[in-house]
Amino acid sequence: GHAAAYVDLGDFHQKGFGVPSDPVKAETYYRSAVNFLGVPDTPDDQVALGYCLFYGYGTPKDLTAAVEWLRVAAELGNPAGQRNLGICYYHGHVVNQDHDQAVMWFRRAAEQGYAHAQNNLGECYFFGKGVEGGAKDCVQAVKWFRRAADWGIHEAFNWLAHCLYYGEGIERNYEESVYWYMAAAEKGKEVAQFNLANCYYNGNGVKKDYSMAVHWYTKSAENGYVSAQDSLAECFAEGRGVAKNLEAAFDWYLKAAQGNSDNSTYNVAMCYLHGHGTQKSVEKAIEWLKIAADHHIARAQHRLGQCLYQGIGVARDFERARHYFDLAALNGHTLANDALARCFYYAHGVQRNHLVIERLLREASFFDANPMTINNLGWCLYMGISRPRDVKAAVLRFFDANLRVPRATHNLATCFASGVGVDRNIKEAERLFRSVIGTLQGGDIKFGISRLKEGLEERQWLEGAASEGSTNACIVLGSKAVDSE
Repeated sequence: GHAAAYVDLGDFHQKGFGVPSDPVKAETYYRSAVNFLGVPDTPDDQVALGYCLFYGYGTPKDLTAAVEWLRVAAELGNPAGQRNLGICYYHGHVVNQDHDQAVMWFRRAAEQGYAHAQNNLGECYFFGKGVEGGAKDCVQAVKWFRRAADWGIHEAFNWLAHCLYYGEGIERNYEESVYWYMAAAEKGKEVAQFNLANCYYNGNGVKKDYSMAVHWYTKSAENGYVSAQDSLAECFAEGRGVAKNLEAAFDWYLKAAQGNSDNSTYNVAMCYLHGHGTQKSVEKAIEWLKIAADHHIARAQHRLGQCLYQGIGVARDFERARHYFDLAALNGHTLANDALARCFYYAHGVQRNHLVIERLLREASFFDANPMTINNLGWCLYMGISRPRDVKAAVLRFFDANLRVPRATHNLATCFASGVGVDRNIKEAERLFRSVIGTLQGGDIKFGISRLKEGLEERQWLEGAASEGSTNACIVLGSKAVDSE
C-alpha cells in the first residue's frame, strides 16, 4: 500500500526504465497510487499526489492542486517537494515565475543531499538566475554539478563535462570532460552523445577518430538531437568516418531542417539546386532558400539574391536581388558586398554609384580576404572607377588574389605585359596567361598572349582568340586588314 512505490512503477513503465515501455500498464499503476493516496498525510505521499496531478497521471490534470500539495510537502522539509516546487517557480507553473524563490527551494533540497536539486542549483549558478548578485558563477555551478554527478545524475554528467571542456569555473581538461561526456552518452543523453562525437571529430581529449564521431552522431541523431542530425549529414556529404553517401546526407539534412537547423535548411536548398542526393528541383531549392532567408541565414539571402539576379528558378528581378544582397551584407556575408557592387556598377536595381562600389569592396576585403572581392577592388583601382587611377595599388590586389582567382591572374598578366603598375616582363606575363588556359574564356587568354607576339605568331594567336569569341581580337584583326589595304 505504499503509494509512492506505485508512482515509481508507473514511471518505470511509462519511460521504459528496466521494463518495456507500456503506457497502459503505467496508467494502471498511477491510478492505484491515486486511490491509495486519498488525502495524503505524509510528505512523500503529498509529493506523489502532486506529481500525479501535475502530469495528469492516474487522475485529471490539475496544476493548481499539484503546486499546493508540493508546497505542503516542501514546507514540511521534504527535499523532493522542495525541488519540484522550485521547478514550478523557475518556469512559472501556476505561480508567478520567480528565480529567487526557485533557488531558495533548490538550495534547501540540495543541502539535504537531494541530487536532482543539486543539479538544478548548479544550472541556476551557470546561467546567473536567482543567485547572489544575479551574476553567472561557474565556480559554484561546478561545485554543485560535481556533487550531483557523484550521485549519478545524468544531466550533471553533461554539465560537468561542458565546464571541463570549456574551462568554465574550473581549469580546462579535455580528458576529464570526455570521461563525463562518455558517462552521460552511455546513459542515452543525446546532447552528451553529440558532444562526445565532437570530441572524437576534433581530437579533443581523445584521439581523433571520424568513425567514432559518426557512431555517436548517429546515436544522438536517432534520439532526435537536431545538431547531431546536421553534423551526421555533413559526415555523409564529405565521406568522413563513413562512406560518402549523398542520399543519406540529404535525408539527415532534411530531418535537421524540419527541426529548424539553419545550416541544414540552407543545405537542403543546395541539394535540390544541384541534385545532390535527391532529384534536382530548382523550384524546391528556391522554396527552401526563401525559408532560410526568412531565418536570417546570410548565405541563403546571398544565394537567393543570385537566383533572382540571374533568373534561376524565378523570374529575373534585379530589385529583389539587390534587396536580398542588402540583407546578406547586413548579416555579415562579405560576398554579398561584391554582388551589391556589381548591381551598382551595372545599375541593376539601383542607380549607378562608383563611390558606393569601392566602399562595398573595401569593406568586404577588410573584413574577409575573399580573393574574388580583392580582385574586383583591384580592377576598380586599375580602371579609376571612383577615384584617380592607382595602378600600383591595383597590382598589389591582383598579387593578393593571384593563384586563387583566375581572373586576378589574367589581370596581373596584363599588367606585366603592358608594364602598368609593375616592370614589364614578357616571360612572366606569358607564364601567367598560360597558367589560366582552360579556366577562363579561351579568347581572352589567347588575345592576351597575342599582345606578347609579333608577326605570324601574333596573327595565329589573334585568329585563335577571335575564333573563341574575343571581341578585342576581332577589332585588332579588322584594323590590321584595313591597314594592309
